[in-house]
Amino acid sequence: MAGELLLTSPLEECAFIRPRELAAMQAAGMASVRDLLFMLPRRYEDRRMFDRYDSLSSGAPVCLRGRVVDVGWKGWGGKGGKGRGRYVEAMLVDEQSLGQARFPACGSACRA
Repeated sequence: MAGELLLTSPLEECAFIRPRELAAMQAAGMASVRDLLFMLPRRYEDRRMFDRYDSLSSGAPVCLRGRVVDVGWKGWGGKGGKGRGRYVEAMLVDEQSLGQARFPACGSACRA
């Protein structure tokens, strides 16, 4: 039967995958339909429940909810923060926990 895919079929044979998506999948190590079907997420995030700001622990992923009251570019290493890197910092307000807390969020110029 024409157009039939097997688990061993290469992803290039999948007409429904766009070239950009195909490149991303191959970069992630997927080569066959089997690889695509058995690629599982690293962790599960229940985004129906939100953590409190005052219950944050370092290094653990959290899901927060708040109101963004200010956003701006910050930087380090040079005049005006334009030297070595820049990042976006947002001011979030949470009326149920501490009140106000600053959480930096990396922008496109941020390097890990």
